[in-house]
Amino acid sequence: MVTVEPITPGWAHPLAAGDKVFEQRFGVPVVAGWAPFPEVIPFMVDAAASESPEWGPHLVFDDDGALVGNAGWKGAPVDGTAELGYAVAPDRRGKGIATTTVRLLIARGHTAGVRLVRAHTLAAESASTSVLRRCGFAWAGEFVDPEDGPVWRWEFVVDP
Repeated sequence: MVTVEPITPGWAHPLAAGDKVFEQRFGVPVVAGWAPFPEVIPFMVDAAASESPEWGPHLVFDDDGALVGNAGWKGAPVDGTAELGYAVAPDRRGKGIATTTVRLLIARGHTAGVRLVRAHTLAAESASTSVLRRCGFAWAGEFVDPEDGPVWRWEFVVDP
């Protein structure tokens, strides 16, 4: 079973020290590419110390307990709206891990009162757009991000 857990302070510093340190400390296999954007790891470490880790970055573990990705919320909900993001290691893609991760986050958000979930992808059809559609998201527009260029916005209305 895929599990998605908020990053705890106890996990944060071994993560920052590297995959091997995390593996040795916790006996958890770490799949290469679990964080395709390593520059976010310091943010993950800082967020682990926040008062609301459930609204920050999470670690994604596969059926075998290996660390295969990261996901989470980009902050606490505002007026019932929250944004999520996710990434899965390249050699673990296509196995339903991202879809399960997104569904788990939506369910947790719903329990906490989130009524609208947003996500963003680059403005092209991709595995991520397929994941979002499979999870019930609808395309909600395009805008230009100063760093990423054209981006698509996706929205999921949570059933009351």
